[in-house]
This record gives sequence, structure tokens and C-alpha cells, in this order.
Amino acid sequence: MTICIEDRRCLFGRVIAGETISRGRILSTREVDEGRAACVELSPLGRIVDECWREIPAHFPAVAIPSYVVMPNHVHGIVQITPTPEWAAKVRQWREEDSKPRGTRRGDIYVAPTPASPIARGPAPKSLGVIIGTFKAAVTRRARQLGLISSQLWQRDFHDRVLRDDEWDAAFNYIHLNPLRWALDRYNPERTGTDELDQWLDS
Repeated sequence: MTICIEDRRCLFGRVIAGETISRGRILSTREVDEGRAACVELSPLGRIVDECWREIPAHFPAVAIPSYVVMPNHVHGIVQITPTPEWAAKVRQWREEDSKPRGTRRGDIYVAPTPASPIARGPAPKSLGVIIGTFKAAVTRRARQLGLISSQLWQRDFHDRVLRDDEWDAAFNYIHLNPLRWALDRYNPERTGTDELDQWLDS
């Protein structure tokens, strides 16, 4: 999945190249794994993004984040949700509450006799939408407390893709190599070309 900054401003940091890039050598897997090829030097705001992303499993125990990268103006990550009995019960409760007429649900304030109208449907508890919304809100709150932002930070939506079993390696590879391929990144305002890995992302 991908979460972008509003207007694609590069506020999270900058990509810096290691010696392997400057010398034009072919990169070994080990060099990429060690971060010697290219990495993102995070800004104070970027470090908040990194911290909040790492904290997601603490707030959502059924969620794992096996791979992610904070780029200058976006975040790529894999969010793996493993439904638990508690999670399933919460979703059932939400659906039951949502189906009841207003004024009969627990916690409603009954004002006057009105035609029954169901509450507007929102994201299911602990769904991907709730997880990302919570993450965005946490980053925004901390950033404003430190005076790092004064306007809207995030684009309204996010881009997601359900991975098939045979796509995990490609997804890990895409995220892992993202800093290295920043010059071709579709979210880079100064991109110099197109990235062949984007074809997989769009397929």
C-alpha cells in the first residue's frame, strides 16, 4: 500500500546515495540489505512517520507490518491483517449496530419520533481504512504538537493492493529497492524516467 503527502511535497527527508551508486557498480543483495546502496535520510517529520508506523501493531494486535519504507513524500508498506476471534466479534457487533434504526442503538439519544434511518456506514473496526486513518492522525497530531506542520499533511485516500501468494517476493523487492530507484519514482516531482517496477504495481 502507498500513502502520499498532499501535493507530493518532499517533507519526510531526502534520498542519499552510497558509494556503490556513485561508482556505478552493479549492486549486490548484501549491499542493498546493509543500506549501503541508497537510503532515506529522514527529517524530524519523517522520523515521526517512521515511529508511528512501527507502533501500528501495538494498537492493532492482529496486524503485522513485515516490510515498509518511508520515502521523501510517501510511505510504502505491507499491512498483514490476521483476523482474530475478537476482531470477528467486533465486526459482527458493528454490523448489528449499523442495522438498527436511530434511537434504538446503545448510546443513542432519542430526541423525537422520526422515521427510522440507519447510521452512515464507516470503515469496519480494525479494517485497513481504520488502521491507516489512525496512523495518519497520530502523525498529524505529533507533528502539530512540535510545530512541524501548519497545513494539511496527507492526501485524503491511499493506494492499496491485495497481494496474492505469488506476489509477496515482488512486493518486498519493490519496497526494498524504492530508495535506490527514487530517480524513476512516480511520486518524485523531479523523476527522470519511468520505472519498470511500476508496471508490476499497475498490473
